[in-house]
Amino acid sequence: MRKLVLVLGILFGLCGTAQADPTCTTAGNIETCVFTLTGTGNTWTVPATWNSASNTVYAIGGGGNGAVGIASTGSGGGASGFVVYKTNLALTVGASIDYQVGIGGGTPSGTGATWFNGTTVNNASLGSFAGGGGFDAGTGGTAASNYSGTVLYASETGGAGGFAVGAGGGAAPGGTAGAGTSSGGGAGATASGGASGGAGATSSSAAVVGAAGADLPGGIGEGGGGAPSTNLSGANGGAYGAGGGGAYHNGTAGTGTQGVIVAQWRISHPFVFTPAIAP
Repeated sequence: MRKLVLVLGILFGLCGTAQADPTCTTAGNIETCVFTLTGTGNTWTVPATWNSASNTVYAIGGGGNGAVGIASTGSGGGASGFVVYKTNLALTVGASIDYQVGIGGGTPSGTGATWFNGTTVNNASLGSFAGGGGFDAGTGGTAASNYSGTVLYASETGGAGGFAVGAGGGAAPGGTAGAGTSSGGGAGATASGGASGGAGATSSSAAVVGAAGADLPGGIGEGGGGAPSTNLSGANGGAYGAGGGGAYHNGTAGTGTQGVIVAQWRISHPFVFTPAIAP
C-alpha cells in the first residue's frame, strides 16, 4: 500500500496540473497547458504524459502600450508580439523547464519578452520579443525585432496618429492597426484568423477594447482602438500579445496585453504511433 501511495505521489508531482501555472486540460488524448504567469524565474516540470514525438508549443510576446500624445496630437498605438511555434520538442519527463511570459507594456527584450525552455529569447527553444510602445508625436510602436522558433503570425507596428488627427489603434499579431483620422481614432488590428479588433473612438463613442482571439487555446489578442481628437482615451488590447490604442493629448492610453505560452501534446501511450500535432 505504501509503495502504491509513493508511486501515485510521484506521478501526480510530475503532472503539470499540480502546479499553480500552467492551467492544463485534457480532451480525449490531447493535453493542453496554458502558461500565463508573468515574471522571471518560472519553471515547469515536464509531466509523465509528455510526448516528444507529438507536440506543438506556441509563444507570444507581450504587446506594447499606446502613447499619451503631445499638444493637439494623436499618439501612436502599441505594437504586437510575434506568435511563434515549435513542433516535436524533445523534453525529458521530470525535467525542470525555464520559461518567461512577457508582461504587457514591458521592455521588448526584457520584461515584455516571452520564451520557453531557455533563459532568453535567443537561447530558448522558442520565444518572442515584445512589441514596442507607441510614440507621443504620433508614430506607432515598433514591431518586435527578434524571435526564435517558426513564425506563425508576425509582429506588427502600431497604428499612427498625428497632428490634429486621432490616435492610432493597437496592433495584433499578423494584423494591421488603423491610423487616426480627422474624424476619429484608428481601429485596433484584427489578428490573423481572429475576432475583430477594437473600434476607434469618435467624438461621441469611446474606443473599444480588443477581443480575445480564438486562434489558439490561449487566444491571440486583437488590438485596442485609438482615441479621436477630443481628449478621449485609447482602449486596451485583447488577450494575448496585442497593443493598446493611443490617446489624444491629455487622454489615457490603452495598455498592451501580456504574452502567453501554450503547450499541446498527444498523451504518450506505449507501442502506439502518435503523429505530430500540426500548428
